[in-house]
Amino acid sequence: MTESRRPQGGGIAFPSVEVTPMGERRIGALTGIRWWAAFGVLLSHNIPGGDTPRIVQSFFEQGNLGVTVFFVLSGFILTYTYAGSLARPTGAKIWNFYVARFARVYPLYLLVLLWVTPRKIVTYGAPIDESWLGHLFGVQAWFRLPIAWDWNGPAWSVSVEFFFYALFPLIIFLARPLLTSERRAWAFAGIALAAVVLESVLAEPIGWTSDGTATVFPPLRLCDFVLGMAIGAVYLRSKSNRRHARWGLALLALWLVWTIFVIWLRTSYYGVPGFNIAYAIPSAALILGLAWTPDLATTRWLATRPMIVLGEASYAFYLIHMSVGADLTLGLLSNGFGKKNTFLWIIGVIFLTAMAIGLNTMVETPARRFIRKWLTPQRKSATSSGPGRAEHEDAVTDDPVASSSDSAKEPEPETAEGTQTEMRASATRD
Repeated sequence: MTESRRPQGGGIAFPSVEVTPMGERRIGALTGIRWWAAFGVLLSHNIPGGDTPRIVQSFFEQGNLGVTVFFVLSGFILTYTYAGSLARPTGAKIWNFYVARFARVYPLYLLVLLWVTPRKIVTYGAPIDESWLGHLFGVQAWFRLPIAWDWNGPAWSVSVEFFFYALFPLIIFLARPLLTSERRAWAFAGIALAAVVLESVLAEPIGWTSDGTATVFPPLRLCDFVLGMAIGAVYLRSKSNRRHARWGLALLALWLVWTIFVIWLRTSYYGVPGFNIAYAIPSAALILGLAWTPDLATTRWLATRPMIVLGEASYAFYLIHMSVGADLTLGLLSNGFGKKNTFLWIIGVIFLTAMAIGLNTMVETPARRFIRKWLTPQRKSATSSGPGRAEHEDAVTDDPVASSSDSAKEPEPETAEGTQTEMRASATRD
C-alpha cells in the first residue's frame, strides 16, 4: 500500500513511498553492510606479518574504513528515522530519542566494560581512576591518547557516537530548511561534503594531525556524521526511479574504485585528512548507492536473513573483537598465513561471531526493550517517528560503530525489497 506521510502538527511533508504494514520503508542492505564494516575493523587489528605481500597488509590496514562507515551510517539512519519528528521537536520527542539511543547502545557497552575491568586490574595493575570513569560515562574520546583506548579500546567510537546523539536533535532542527525538497537536500550534501574537504585541508596547518588523538576527538569526526545526515536527507527526498538506480550504481562504482586506490596507495590513514577524504567520502557513496539499488544482486544478498542476523550482531562483534579477541585472534597472523595459525584465526573469528550473535539475542535486545518500556511507558508502539518510518519498541540501531555503533543503533532498516519505482527498506543499526 502506498500512502503519503506528513508529520502531525504541520511538519515536513515527505513524498509518497511504499510502506510496510508497520509504516516503514526498509533498506536491508544497510544492516548487512554493518557486519562487513565491523569485520573490517577486526582485520585492521590483525595485520599479517612475515612475508605477506604489502598490498595484502594494506587491505587489512584499510579495515579502519569500517569505523567511518558506522559514523556516516549513523547520520543516515537517524535522519531517515527522525527527520520528520525532530524537525519540529517537543520535549517528549527528544526524550524518547535519547532513551532509544541509550537503550540501544549502553547496556552492552557497560557489560563489556565490566567484563574487561577485572582482567585489566589483575593483569596490568590498572587503577580505577579518571580513565575508567571516563569509559563508564562514555566520555573517553575527549581525553588524549592512550586514555581513549584504555580498558576496551574499540569503545572510543561509542563515545564519539554519544556526542553525535547529543547534537542530533539540534542539527536536524537547524537543517529544517534543507529537508523540504530534493534540490535542497543536495545542497545540504554539498555543504557537508565541503566541510569534510575543508576540515581535511585545514588539519595539517592547524596541527590536528600531529597527534593520533585527532582521529578519536569527537568534534573532528562530526563531519562524518553530518555527511551521513545529508545523504539521508537526499534519500528521503528522492523518488525511487531508474534515474536514481543508475546514480546508485555510479556511486557504488565510485566506492569500489576509490577503495581499491586507497589500498593500492598502501598508506595507513591515521589522521583527519585520511579519515575524512580517504574514508568518509567513499563511505557516503557506498551507503547511498546501496539505498538506491535495491534490485542489485549484491544489495539483495546483503539483505538476506543470514546477513541481517550478522548485521544485527555487528555492534556486539565490534565491542568484543579486542577484549575477547585478544585471546582468540590477535597475533596469530604476525608471522604471515601459516596453515595452523590461519586455521586457528578463522576458528577464533567464528567463535567471536557466535558470541556476538548470542550477546545480541540475550543481552542487547532484552535490555533495549526493558529500558525503553521502563523509561517511556506511555510510548505507543507504532507512532510515526519519521518519513516512512514508525518508531516502535524494537526499532533501534547505529552503530559503532557504531556505533556504532552503530553502533551505530536506533530504529534502522532491516531487509531489502524493491521495484523499479519504489523502495522499501530493512532497518540498519545506527
